[in-house]
Amino acid sequence: GYLKEKLDTLFHKWKRISSPNNNPCTSNERLQKLFTAVYPFLHMSIQGSVLGYHVAYLLGRSVYFDPISHFLQLVVRRITVV
Repeated sequence: GYLKEKLDTLFHKWKRISSPNNNPCTSNERLQKLFTAVYPFLHMSIQGSVLGYHVAYLLGRSVYFDPISHFLQLVVRRITVV
């Protein structure tokens, strides 16, 4: 959603302006360097979790479609007409 798009944009912006030889001097530069180092692993973990939820839901092993619906305790059920 919105937060993911903002984080992706921020990551790409900071990755473009940072240089590998530049030693960070300010706390803001350190934060940028830390964020650009950690974000790819965080993104991979979140996307892997979403994939796991989708597969479990499709195989009938979970009533939750994604981590957000699990957090909100939102159960999606099919209504069939007999």
